[in-house]
Amino acid sequence: SQAYGNIRVISLSPNTTEIVHELIQLSDQNKTLLVGTIYYPSQPSYYNNIPSIGSYQGINVEAILKLHPTVVVTWKNQTPPQVLALLKRFGIKVAIFNAESLVELANSFTQIAKVISLEKEGIALKEKFTSQLQKIVQNARQGKDKAENINTQQSPRVFLQLSQQPIFSIGGVGILNDIIHVCRGENIFDHVQKTSFQTMLSAVIKENPDVIIMLSSVAMSKAYQTVTNSMWKSWPAINAVKEKRVYLLSSSVISQFSPKIIKGVNAVCSILRTN
Repeated sequence: SQAYGNIRVISLSPNTTEIVHELIQLSDQNKTLLVGTIYYPSQPSYYNNIPSIGSYQGINVEAILKLHPTVVVTWKNQTPPQVLALLKRFGIKVAIFNAESLVELANSFTQIAKVISLEKEGIALKEKFTSQLQKIVQNARQGKDKAENINTQQSPRVFLQLSQQPIFSIGGVGILNDIIHVCRGENIFDHVQKTSFQTMLSAVIKENPDVIIMLSSVAMSKAYQTVTNSMWKSWPAINAVKEKRVYLLSSSVISQFSPKIIKGVNAVCSILRTN
């Protein structure tokens, strides 16, 4: 499978595709090639140069075999297990990655880099991401210290809304919850031991968040914006509504667990700093 001495990589998740792409961009040799990936809506333009082997709903195993991969990489729970089992049965090396926090995400860059023989690039990508993250965290901390000096303000209690009908939110596990913590906020559903879950309107009203951040898949000119005409305007007693702290956050800056998520961290920290 290692024809012409190249490392041929197929990626079965948007997260790993973006990380592999970034690593190859940093490399000054052509030894590692991204030879196949899955399609997803609103994917970046560089995907046009990579053969597609289907989508999450339907992965074409035959197309994968024809591309003779050295390794197939994916993210935990982003590829149907039966597809992975089939690839292994055909003797294809499969590597699955995962991260539950931003620190673990940075570590995944070096883990993926190792599997595709780009160790040096993995270290560089991790260092760049970590230093960007530290700057954002420092700013968030300074903003909070200033607020505390003025009025000993508590950490804002945040409701991150993934979808409207039904209402989905995040629990106290995973990267999105970690972003709220890093930005000195407190997730109202921190006690729920799930990455995401369906919740009730009454539960949100009971928790009375100080800030509501609604994810929007509609193209936006900025990473986030204040919104007055949301589904929450009918509940003016909620702190976030009363204080006009309801925001739309572009899902494109936060939905992909790759170096790109730094934009999402920056946006969430900016939102929470203004509170």
